[in-house]
Amino acid sequence: MLEEITKEMDYDTAFGLATKAIEIKDVRSLLTLAHNRKIAVARAAERMNREFISMVKERIKDEPMNIARLYYMLRRELREDLRRIFRRLSTISLLRVALRVSGRGLRREINKLVEYHPGLGDFDLEMTIERILERGTEPGIISYEDIVGIERIGKRRAGVVMLDTSGSMFGDKIIIAALSAAVLTYTLRNDDYSLILFNSRAKVIKGITERKGIESIIDSILEVGPAGYTNISEALERGLEELSRISRGDKWGVIVTDGEHNLGPKPEIFAKRYPRLHVVGIPGTLSGKRRCKELAELGNGRYISVKRLEEVPRALSRLLR
Repeated sequence: MLEEITKEMDYDTAFGLATKAIEIKDVRSLLTLAHNRKIAVARAAERMNREFISMVKERIKDEPMNIARLYYMLRRELREDLRRIFRRLSTISLLRVALRVSGRGLRREINKLVEYHPGLGDFDLEMTIERILERGTEPGIISYEDIVGIERIGKRRAGVVMLDTSGSMFGDKIIIAALSAAVLTYTLRNDDYSLILFNSRAKVIKGITERKGIESIIDSILEVGPAGYTNISEALERGLEELSRISRGDKWGVIVTDGEHNLGPKPEIFAKRYPRLHVVGIPGTLSGKRRCKELAELGNGRYISVKRLEEVPRALSRLLR
């Protein structure tokens, strides 16, 4: 209801309401106002600089996604000093969510039995008991040589993740892309991976051999503007180019899209060239859903459908562990 009212609202009224929302720390009302009155909300945030930053810091814990959404909507209108602080706080809010979603980077591991040594975090109790019995070690004088240690070795992989950001007028897909990037950083911390965003064109945010900090990645994503077209083909083609830079055999690709391809050649041409291509289907039309399933089949990968954009980061985390 308020969103409809703001369409006809004059600047002074919107500024006053934004000022009041900051005073009472009402992030949702600021978001609603910003849909149609970005400048008024931005000027209110600048006028109440300290109160605005205090509100953001206080709401990071309970409304991390809304904080990031508000930053995305206001980022072009804020003066640089406030914009820089707000961007930093938005990044922190996304990282907090990503840690919960990713389980702090849980992923597939290979366990190797080794001789125990100080600093090794785990040991095999059953094998250790068997070794003690075999050696006839006297109780109370067990040595390191009696303990069978476990060394956890991550299986190194190489992959590319392609995220659809088309039609993101109010930034929902962009925010989910930024959160997904943070989840990927934790989940794939020992892997080589590339991150590509696509709408009308595909943009490599992180190259597969590139070492780039998560804050820098998120900053790059939050600067991406909205675009209405969906060029799945270019995303898949750029993904193949990234994979070609790595000689390792265990390669994969994941594309997150609604399947509404409306620019470029047929994406099926590129999907079948992947060693393994998984598809996370986001809400869209039935024809788009059919294309998502077909791309996964051609790429010998899995197809996962989510009902809401907010489910994408968790789906990626499960898929890539």
